[in-house]
Amino acid sequence: IEGKVMVQALVDTLGAVVDVQVLGSTGEVRLEEVSAAAVWKCRFRPFKRDGVPSEVYAVFRFAFRIYD
Repeated sequence: IEGKVMVQALVDTLGAVVDVQVLGSTGEVRLEEVSAAAVWKCRFRPFKRDGVPSEVYAVFRFAFRIYD
């Protein structure tokens, strides 16, 4: 099984992921699900604009090649 998945996450002012969307995929639903689940587990340092924490979107790209 192989494929690529692109996931977008909205990160809040505390660095927590508050929304996840699959933007692009090669069509393997299982790979989309595990990619989104991985992004939900992430924590970040808050993005700051002029010293003020701000929400920000982050994009992640996953490439899978699984051999049986």
